[in-house]
Amino acid sequence: MKNNLLNGVPHVHYGAFGSCTPFPICVKACTDYMGEAISLADISCLSGGAFRLAWNLAEWDGGNVDIMYTYDQPGEVFKRGIEGLGYTYASLWRHEGAGKDAFKQFIARAIDDGVPVIALGVIGPPEACVVVGYQNDGDTLVCSNFFQGHPEFSGATRIDADGYGVTDAWWENENTFAVMTMWRPRKLQMSAQAVLRQAIDVMRPHTDGMHAKGLSAFDAWHKAILDDTQFPEHAVLPLLAERLMCHGDAMDCLADGRHRAAEYIASIQAEFPAHEAALEKARAAFDRVCGAVRGMSALLSGWQRDERAMRALVQKDVRVQTGALILEARAADEEALEALSGVV
Repeated sequence: MKNNLLNGVPHVHYGAFGSCTPFPICVKACTDYMGEAISLADISCLSGGAFRLAWNLAEWDGGNVDIMYTYDQPGEVFKRGIEGLGYTYASLWRHEGAGKDAFKQFIARAIDDGVPVIALGVIGPPEACVVVGYQNDGDTLVCSNFFQGHPEFSGATRIDADGYGVTDAWWENENTFAVMTMWRPRKLQMSAQAVLRQAIDVMRPHTDGMHAKGLSAFDAWHKAILDDTQFPEHAVLPLLAERLMCHGDAMDCLADGRHRAAEYIASIQAEFPAHEAALEKARAAFDRVCGAVRGMSALLSGWQRDERAMRALVQKDVRVQTGALILEARAADEEALEALSGVV
């Protein structure tokens, strides 16, 4: 039985590298381990994920925030994110027919080559995590996972001396959707022009049939928040928790993504001397989106997803004020979109 472990891969968790979005956090952990100094702003924006917003048109959907919804093809954001950084992208997807043995071989090949693997699932929901090793020919995986310490997901998980999660039940987890990695050598990353064109495509108002996206997502979110039938006066806490989770995830998506977008725009302004004013307008607009989200947080007395925030969100006046801030954020995002459209 073969075992292998990559020592020293940074741990991933919410808040790592100052972010709350799993995929760019995982990419940053992998690239740091491989000795590449790549900013989180570059990682977030080259994938297009920093510019996203999605809202399910049919229901309050806890998956709205998933970075997979950046594009209409679910795996596209991962491919663009890794190839955009100059790496060769490789992946396996369970829904495309790849079985456990194929996953094991893929993981072992990468780990044996000194490359961490980004996986969706392994422990808990189908969010990105980093596989750092394997045991028993891959029947057991060693990973850094956002949910390895959550009791509802960690029943089959052990924590090793280095703080990594060790699980024998990774394939039995129906949320283990995919594995992917970035093969060396690294080439030139995506041009700033291409990133801006990609951002424009992600931010434009559109739907994929299930989700409103880009500017359209603000409209759907605004409509949902102001729908009194969705916030009954004597609602049970599980329903309010669902409402707060969806609302809070949209806030997190914007706060994290547009902050990185503003950082990225600032970093490339010198490349576009003829469009410096337009890029500064876009950067400032992204900052205003973040400011509007901070205002939403203040209405809930902070970022905690607790009962106090649930009780606050059900109040009509709080939701009316929140709705106004959603429209404020939308207007700022639209201004950024118009500014970027004048650059490329």
